[in-house]
Amino acid sequence: MSEIVKSKEELLLELNGLKKENELLRALHKNPPIVSDHILLAGEVYRDVIENMGKGSAYCKMLYADNQPNDFIYIEVNTAFETLTGMKNIKGKKNSEAIPGVHGADSEILEVYSRVALTGKPENFETHFKALNIWFSISVTSPQKDYFVAIFDNITQNKQAEKSLVETNNLLSSVIEGTNIGTWVWNVQTGESSFNERWAEIIGYTLEELAPVSIDTWTKLVHPDDAIKSAELLNKHFNGTLNYYDFDCRMKHKNGHWVWVRDRGKVKEWTNDGKPFIMTGTHSDITERKNAELIIRNNEQKFRELINNLQVGVLLHDHQTKILVNNPKALELLGLTEDQFLGKTSFDTEWNVIHEDGSPFPEETHPVSVAVSSKISVKGVVMGVYRPLRADRVWLLVDAFPELNINGTVRQVVVTFVDITDLKNAEKEILLKNEQLTILNSEKDKYFSIIAHDLRSPFNGFLGVTELLAQDINNFTLAEISNFMSMLNKSGTNLYNLLNNLLNWAKMQRGEVEIKIDALCINDILRENVDLISLTATQKEISITVLCESSTEVLADKFILNTILRNLLSNAVKFSYRGSKINVSVSAVNDSFIEVAISDSGVGMSKKEIDKLFKLNEKVSSKGTEDEASTGLGLILCKEFVEKLGGEIWVESEEGKGSSFKFTLKKALQH
Repeated sequence: MSEIVKSKEELLLELNGLKKENELLRALHKNPPIVSDHILLAGEVYRDVIENMGKGSAYCKMLYADNQPNDFIYIEVNTAFETLTGMKNIKGKKNSEAIPGVHGADSEILEVYSRVALTGKPENFETHFKALNIWFSISVTSPQKDYFVAIFDNITQNKQAEKSLVETNNLLSSVIEGTNIGTWVWNVQTGESSFNERWAEIIGYTLEELAPVSIDTWTKLVHPDDAIKSAELLNKHFNGTLNYYDFDCRMKHKNGHWVWVRDRGKVKEWTNDGKPFIMTGTHSDITERKNAELIIRNNEQKFRELINNLQVGVLLHDHQTKILVNNPKALELLGLTEDQFLGKTSFDTEWNVIHEDGSPFPEETHPVSVAVSSKISVKGVVMGVYRPLRADRVWLLVDAFPELNINGTVRQVVVTFVDITDLKNAEKEILLKNEQLTILNSEKDKYFSIIAHDLRSPFNGFLGVTELLAQDINNFTLAEISNFMSMLNKSGTNLYNLLNNLLNWAKMQRGEVEIKIDALCINDILRENVDLISLTATQKEISITVLCESSTEVLADKFILNTILRNLLSNAVKFSYRGSKINVSVSAVNDSFIEVAISDSGVGMSKKEIDKLFKLNEKVSSKGTEDEASTGLGLILCKEFVEKLGGEIWVESEEGKGSSFKFTLKKALQH
């Protein structure tokens, strides 16, 4: 708009400058004798004054029909006329000839020209010359009646710019109204300000209630803390540090509460000495957004506290699988500090992730990688993770949940995991117990099979003898009866020993054997058990020799030690030949253990038989040198009892040359 006004002013100045020339024209054309004389005189004037003028000029005479102006003739035009209108060679032509149909389309122009030509009063006007589709700014004067001079300029571009500006202003007004934004203009040097109605409405006022308005209006309404920050930002904008002023502030509402406003602006004009002059900006109500942000922050804080207190490890990965965030439980489970997490992925090689079967966990099968590639959740993956700082392995149950962007790509992956190491160990323990139980059940079945078989023979003999005696005792001699009674005694003794061992073994399996460790003199214990077995040994003419220092003490349970020695001595007598010897010796293994050896020169055993000893699931029962019964249960009981006392038992034997059963016991501390 300012450009348009200036061009008009320039035109008026030029018109004033032409007054003298117009007066000269009027004098020259007063009482013209003929048209040709006027043309001559006008041409001389144009050559001297108007020809080089930048604006178009036309010297014309009105033409009448029935005493009414209906056309005009071009007497003289300058070069600028032809340039601005695009009309060539029109001198001496009527306007209707130069521009056919002009009268109907542009009758308003003809009216102005005729009025000036008749009255002699100059007129200035702007018009859209429809025939040429050009906007003109025209000044018309009359040197004498029926003649006029039109000086004009093409203002089409100005009009188009003016139209565009109006349209832009209308559009801007619509945008401002549609976006519900308050606007402000501030003269930084004087403090004068203007606001639109929406600016006042945001804080509950009308402009009329706030009048008169100035920068003080804003200063009084803004929160004091925000006013300080606003001043800092304005100074940065004024000194060029910030291109724009942009600040979220609180303003006091008419009802007394605070309203959040986004205040944005920019200096549009500066003074000649570089100071901010005119600044414009907007206010938008962002209270709802700020309240929503506050709710989100509160929820985020609560969520973070919840995550941090969870007894579940939580990791947040980016779309490239790098760890971004972790909670304390994740640090604890993986044995790292927060700094040590930086830059890692969940499949870092130092974690040596494995499957349950011990096979490696390839990167592409890791839950995070699968969640990124498939964009779906992965749940219940068991992973064994090595912890370098603790040098151990933890078993984790892992879930991975991808979070997607609007376009469907993965933004991040949330991984949760719990420690199932105890569960895995318990599973292993259960599997081990099941295996042991299966073995025990199998051994039990075999054991009862052995017991049933071994009990049958003594009972068959026992029943057979008692049956003979019951049916025909009077027909037997006293010597025969004595022999039968000896047989019954042997059967009873074997049955007693078998049942006693069975009872002790059963107690051992049920954990009912109470162990009481004392310091015992091994020499005394040996001799007590040798005395118990001496009768049986004497009947087979077998001698037993004990070699042991009288001061040697061991740590053992007396009942258990007696059971071990009784079984081993009984076996030695059972499998020794009549008239042979049994040696019992005690020797030091080291500072902590002694070795007890019970050796005979009896039948001995093969390698195959030795391998079956001490095993419940192996059949090892065999007859003694004089057909004594044996189940092998005694050796199994000896093995378990020796191990209960912290020692070991083994046998050295050669078929036909005898056997030596040896076991170790812990030494008692010497005083």
